[in-house]
Amino acid sequence: MTILRDFIAKLAGTFGIGDDSLTEASVNAVFDVQVCAPLGPFEADDNTNIHFLWKNDTGYPLVLEEAELVPTVAVTANDTNFSTVAIAFGTVGAFVAAVTTIQTTITAGTGDWVADTPEPFVVLTASAANVLANGEYVKLTYTGTAGTGVDLPRCAAMLRFRRQ
Repeated sequence: MTILRDFIAKLAGTFGIGDDSLTEASVNAVFDVQVCAPLGPFEADDNTNIHFLWKNDTGYPLVLEEAELVPTVAVTANDTNFSTVAIAFGTVGAFVAAVTTIQTTITAGTGDWVADTPEPFVVLTASAANVLANGEYVKLTYTGTAGTGVDLPRCAAMLRFRRQ
């Protein structure tokens, strides 16, 4: 393991992460986990759709660093009839409140969406709620204003985690 440890330390130093001494922070910065999952389309009258995106089986807790949806077609925002997309962590039947959400509203949400353009979630990386424990799942929930919400097209959900 010493050879591997030395290699990782040198590699981390090459990328400007940490210094030549191996620290946990430098190792964690090298090993990001990327999750990409296709979703949708979602119809507004469906009201609530739940999708389990991924299970953390890395053996380590992970911190959500970035999250975004990339729609395949444009979406027109609306302040009255809108939709909400939320990301939550937990175990099946025991999910905590949403870690982050986006809404298809004009004034308080994302505004109109452009096809093939990422719509970022606001992620507070310092929040303890953003930690996905080993064995927990990532759940995405789509909720439309009953019967009148904004339909969402097929999207790609893209998340980036860093080892805690």
